[in-house]
Amino acid sequence: MRKQLPKCLAILYRLLDWTHRPNIILTASAVCAALLGWGLYDRLLPAGALLGVILVLGMAWPWITLAGLALKCQFTAQRIGEGESVSLQIGLMNYWPWPAFDLQLRLGSGDARADSLRIPRVAPWSQSEHHWEYRPKRRGVHPLERVEVCTAFPFGLWQARKAVVVSFPLLVWPKTFPVAPPPWEYQRESWIGQRNPHLAGYGGDFLGLRPFRRGDTIRRVHWPQSLRLQQLVVCEQEAESRMPILLVLDTSGFSEQDRALQSAGEWAVRATASLARGWLEMGYTVGLVCCRGLTPPRGGTHQLHLLMDTLAQVPLGSDTTLAQLLHEARPWLLDGSLVVVITSETALLATPLGSEQNVHYIAFPVVGQNQNGPLRGRPSVCCLFLDTPEDCVRYLAVGWEKTCHG
Repeated sequence: MRKQLPKCLAILYRLLDWTHRPNIILTASAVCAALLGWGLYDRLLPAGALLGVILVLGMAWPWITLAGLALKCQFTAQRIGEGESVSLQIGLMNYWPWPAFDLQLRLGSGDARADSLRIPRVAPWSQSEHHWEYRPKRRGVHPLERVEVCTAFPFGLWQARKAVVVSFPLLVWPKTFPVAPPPWEYQRESWIGQRNPHLAGYGGDFLGLRPFRRGDTIRRVHWPQSLRLQQLVVCEQEAESRMPILLVLDTSGFSEQDRALQSAGEWAVRATASLARGWLEMGYTVGLVCCRGLTPPRGGTHQLHLLMDTLAQVPLGSDTTLAQLLHEARPWLLDGSLVVVITSETALLATPLGSEQNVHYIAFPVVGQNQNGPLRGRPSVCCLFLDTPEDCVRYLAVGWEKTCHG
């Protein structure tokens, strides 16, 4: 009996919702007026007929209005970053000899509050163009839902909808933040002919001295000069601009259904995008392994666009496990390339790890606080457990030595 009670309440609430709709109330009034006028009082028949005309006009006019309209939308850019804005051009043509009123364009951006543009009036037999500043708050291929134009003019009894053609989709890249150079201990390998004398790093010839910055390793401190100047000074060397780096993004531990898991997963994608963009701009070759496949390490602007396009479309809660991704990255693990794995705590703790010394792990929390459980197979692994997903902005900006070793 207790289980049937919520179902009865749900049915009751649904009936009450139907009774509050204007078209239902108007239809019931017209039917009652017609029945009473037919059997009891003849003067109620004109009232019933008038209500019927209003009902038919209110239901048909929105559809007639949209039948004579042609709309086309076009973004002024093909790629933007998360949180940035882009102009949306809307071409509108009215083929009817009467104006259209109170049009509403819904773009399906995922944000219901800022998802609609109101056009109060469109002149008859006219062609107009409207501009709208569109600011997506989520990465991905926009529009996320069907673009449509709606109207309920004149009485608001029924809302007619019509699909709108979008010339080309908008690709929204993940939001990025500054990151420190790659872990210094893996940059000492000699990649002959691949050094960049214009970038500072840890693997090339001596460039000079500079003041100590937060995140620098204590091993690079030049002690004689530090004692003479009474402040810490570190040695700067040429950067290894072509050292292969492979990023492994595992989204199997996140989900689109749960808000907390979705937030953690989005921050994991942002961290991956930040590492890819930052290290590519520093001159390194960066690749990516995720559920959408493997992108071998390369450098340049084209590689940046390729990685960011892939990360913009990576789904959360994929069926590809962390073990499968590590197996796909195995050639780079054996080759000695730097591998950075971005995953969730649950996936990391459930996956046996190897003994490779060139692998770093970044574990994002899935329940709000980290679990700090024992890592299987390798207790000395360099792994960063985040307390909150937003901590990646602070930890990845101060340097890997400070992050992993305190």
